[in-house]
Amino acid sequence: LVMPTEGQGNTFYAKKPKPAPGLDEPEKPAPPTTKKKTAKSWTALVNAGPSYAGRKKDDQTDASTEAETEVPDDWGAPPEMADIGEWGAPEPAPTPDQTGAKKETKKEKKGPRLRVKKGLGAGVDLQPTCWGMRVDNIEPKPGQPDLSEGCTITSIDGVNLLGLGDEDEVYDAFERGFKDEGEIPIVVDPVAFDTVALPAEASGWSTTFTEDLDCLASKFGIEHNISRMGVELRGPSVAMPEAKAELQQLLDFYLKGQQQQ
Repeated sequence: LVMPTEGQGNTFYAKKPKPAPGLDEPEKPAPPTTKKKTAKSWTALVNAGPSYAGRKKDDQTDASTEAETEVPDDWGAPPEMADIGEWGAPEPAPTPDQTGAKKETKKEKKGPRLRVKKGLGAGVDLQPTCWGMRVDNIEPKPGQPDLSEGCTITSIDGVNLLGLGDEDEVYDAFERGFKDEGEIPIVVDPVAFDTVALPAEASGWSTTFTEDLDCLASKFGIEHNISRMGVELRGPSVAMPEAKAELQQLLDFYLKGQQQQ
């Protein structure tokens, strides 16, 4: 958090100081080789990457026309039990408790999965943020029942995506956990919504308030909108507490500045 200092001006987020005129700036070292910036959409990875993506009863004869057969007087001695063979007793029918246990086992749900199919990929547009991979769009096929627009994937196949250094690191980590086909286990942080009320004095604030609000939203990887209700926030649930706390500091900064004027 960058707190206002003397000489900062009327903006909440301090700007970088400019070098004094006439002084030679030290020679800057050559920038390290960086990877080519990735596009915001993950369509190239998820869609165009490596090839991901009884028997019938016998007719009964009429009893009236069936020929009568003679029944022998002597049926003989009953067969010994050993001659019958060891067929064993029939398996008892399962009890209601056992049947219910089997049904519960079948309905046991696995954790969230990212569905990937050949020729279709995952069918999602993703944006790397400091919280992981944000889901911006979901196509009808192959379908992602465990995802919703605005949610954030914080882990994929055991690879952590939360709190990495920059967008390239998030992209590389996601690629390590991604597979060409199947259902990949993921951890999903749901999208959250919140609203912070604006004071009546906000209508007279300068345009720097809007600029500072944009800086805050970029810092926490969230979206914002000013309405009659106040400042509406939308983003990962894990980001909301810290974003709201800093937004309140931002409002206090402008309120105190206006009172001093």
